[in-house]
Amino acid sequence: MSISENKSHPSTQIERLHISFLDDALIKAQGDVIEFYGPACGGKTTILYHIALTTILPPSWNRTFGENLESDNLTDANPTIELNGRGKGVIFFDMDGKFDIQRLYSMTLHYLHRQMEITLKENKTWNPSESEIESIAKNALKRIQVFKPNSPESFYATLLDLPKYMKELQQNEGYEFTFLMIDQINAFYWENKDYDEVGIIANDTWKNNNAHYYVQALRQIIELTSVTIITTNWAITPPETVNRIPHNLCYPIVANLAWQSFVKYRFIIDRQLTPQYNVCREEANNLKADFLSRSLFYGRLTTPSNNPSDVEVFQFGIDEKGIVFK
Repeated sequence: MSISENKSHPSTQIERLHISFLDDALIKAQGDVIEFYGPACGGKTTILYHIALTTILPPSWNRTFGENLESDNLTDANPTIELNGRGKGVIFFDMDGKFDIQRLYSMTLHYLHRQMEITLKENKTWNPSESEIESIAKNALKRIQVFKPNSPESFYATLLDLPKYMKELQQNEGYEFTFLMIDQINAFYWENKDYDEVGIIANDTWKNNNAHYYVQALRQIIELTSVTIITTNWAITPPETVNRIPHNLCYPIVANLAWQSFVKYRFIIDRQLTPQYNVCREEANNLKADFLSRSLFYGRLTTPSNNPSDVEVFQFGIDEKGIVFK
């Protein structure tokens, strides 16, 4: 069945992303497609990992009863740990071959340790073992399905077959899928450009064809599965200058019109610009290393509202543990 690209897809309530500054921006949102837009190394993939881990982790855990505890037979020595997860599945498309399972696992462990600390502050008689924490994380990772398409054609073919795959997995494993993530939707952008002898684009097939087909297939997936789609997208042109907005949050959107109209909510994300230090080289290197270790990032919601006079910029950090809320 072909779905026209200007046909509106049904709106669904966006799931909480478990990231306060994003949830605050989307609190009144009704939609199903979110995009994180910005240059490389801007924190976009780490945001996906955080949303993924809070989706695949169970709501709670108890040493005796395991996940999704429903028993009232609890003791102070064996309390329930609230993990604030969903116990749902995630489809993850690794378009540029950089998916880092070890990074996701490490972030999941750090998140679990933080939740354990909250529980232990209220009940100091019970201390879960490291092997138990690792077991929770490893069981959760079974709920993320990673696809690594190596061409636009393989990506499109996988999208067409995805609803059937998701239905079969749900029947066999017993969990639903909440998010479909695409890390770098434009990963094949440059592969699909043909240039003439003077370097001018002769046939921009990505803009004219692939984006249209991607949108058709993704609309179909939304209608059949009700997942929320979250993508990342590279900013490939220099930022513009707009009053009251940090310079590195003013990247113009470069995308096919079909894709632009498909995205309901777009966040521009980027790392804080590294300052120039007017000191000796050794001291400057030390100051720069200290600055980078803090990894401060900025972001703002640009779609549906792109009014510079109504902008709200949020801040967050990223370290080896994941996202650091400011």
